[in-house]
Amino acid sequence: MKQEYVWATNSSGEVIKRAREAQELTQAQLAKKCGCSPMHISQIETRMRIPSSQLTILLSENLSLDPSRLLRCAFRERYGDEILDMILREHTPEEEYKIAPELKYIFWAVENLPEEKREQTIRAMEELLKLALV
Repeated sequence: MKQEYVWATNSSGEVIKRAREAQELTQAQLAKKCGCSPMHISQIETRMRIPSSQLTILLSENLSLDPSRLLRCAFRERYGDEILDMILREHTPEEEYKIAPELKYIFWAVENLPEEKREQTIRAMEELLKLALV
């Protein structure tokens, strides 16, 4: 499988589709390996759904993809670039002092969200921490 082609997109669904097709698997075959429905795979590949972290890991294992890279791709689609980039990017020594104010802002922003959005954001932050530890 040509990794450059598979990863030449910002869409986790497109990465999954390209990897599946490169391995000559049908959506039904991949769905069976991952324990989900072919419709679920179809919706992921057409960007109607973003796979959960658990399904992303299963997909990466069954398609021989880098799980960390696919998780980051799906996370960006679900929650956007700003928080992921702020936390995961490399900081120069001169930038280190900016991290604490950025985190204070994040906590303030989360605190002021409606309850449903707050819970979603907290789950997103938990996923970020898992990604950072991969």
